[in-house]
Amino acid sequence: MNSTTQHKKVQLSGNDNDCSVMFCPDCGIFEVNLGAITLRFNNQSFNEFNATLALAKKRLIAINTVANTEVNLQTASAGYVH
Repeated sequence: MNSTTQHKKVQLSGNDNDCSVMFCPDCGIFEVNLGAITLRFNNQSFNEFNATLALAKKRLIAINTVANTEVNLQTASAGYVH
């Protein structure tokens, strides 16, 4: 992004305080704002970042599903049946 030119950014998601995704159509840069931290990405890097987070989310769901199943199996097998 050229610091001498004022670009108009478009907010794609989030809120102004905690977390947001902004896009600058003039230079094609995405900004991910997390509190006081700002990460800037070009289109390819943003897509890779998004894919990485999506995979992490998918794996976390799988881990939680397995953990919940194990808890249910332990609960079901505890104690006497008859």
